[in-house]
Amino acid sequence: MNQILSVEMPKKKMKTKTNQATYGNKANIKSVVLVFSIILLVFGIALIGISTFSMLNKDNTTVNNQQSIVPRIDVTQNATELEIEISCESIISNIEYNWEGQDTKHISSNGKKSMELTLDIPSGTNIFNIQVTDENGKKSEYSKEYVGAKEPNITSFSPEYDPKAKKNKNKIAITCEESQLINFISYSYDDGDDKTEQINSNTASIVIDALQGEHKLAIKVGYADGTVGKISKNVYFPTLSIKTNGTNLQYTKFIINASDTRTIDKVVINFNGVETVETVNKNDYYKELDLQPGEPGSNKLIITVYNKDGMKITEKVWDINRKN
Repeated sequence: MNQILSVEMPKKKMKTKTNQATYGNKANIKSVVLVFSIILLVFGIALIGISTFSMLNKDNTTVNNQQSIVPRIDVTQNATELEIEISCESIISNIEYNWEGQDTKHISSNGKKSMELTLDIPSGTNIFNIQVTDENGKKSEYSKEYVGAKEPNITSFSPEYDPKAKKNKNKIAITCEESQLINFISYSYDDGDDKTEQINSNTASIVIDALQGEHKLAIKVGYADGTVGKISKNVYFPTLSIKTNGTNLQYTKFIINASDTRTIDKVVINFNGVETVETVNKNDYYKELDLQPGEPGSNKLIITVYNKDGMKITEKVWDINRKN
């Protein structure tokens, strides 16, 4: 018995130790799983934090980049003008500019993202200012002092009527007198191509077409020393039309329509040799003249319309094609 017990008792102890080891192993595994889960949780939170920070930082970068994109203004100077190029990432809302001592002018882009402007540089030393605003309210400003060429010494600027002219018989006679030699004189309407005449004298006289309505007239004078003087002005001439009350062959009246934004001062009418002068002082003028009986071509009308600036337009018509 004693031998049997001595043999069996160690087996029991071994079993107990085995159970304890198994329990210890299970506890260790749970601890490892718990620690690993905590590590994964912390890692996940870190990843979420990093991702959120990156997104916020990206959004801030995008906002900062958008805020930094402002309208661009590029200005180039030539002899007598500024050439301005404006570009925006979004639509241009407003452009305003002025020369020192002059009124501010506003320009609308009409939905454009880029525009080009050509502006005359006034004579003397003047500061030019321009501000561009886009549809998001972002602005760019540009300011610089420029020295413009001297203005030509225009001594005469008067309207004339040339009955020998083939097309436009209404003209403007212009005279420029300078102390130095004039090489050439040129002119252009509404920023069109220059028409140039060579002079080689201290006095230059040219006769140019007078256009009805309002137009921008630019006159350039080139001097022997290589400099160029320029003057630009808006000129206003009355608009005049003469129609009839019938067809091209059968009618009994001349119908006169005239207008001028600067106000019509007076109208001089010579109808069949009888001249009358009418004071108007209005922007519009209308009159009907009854034709006198007689052969075709016996009714002749010469009418001259003057505005407040002293500019005038003359038209001549007669009923030479009339059949009735």
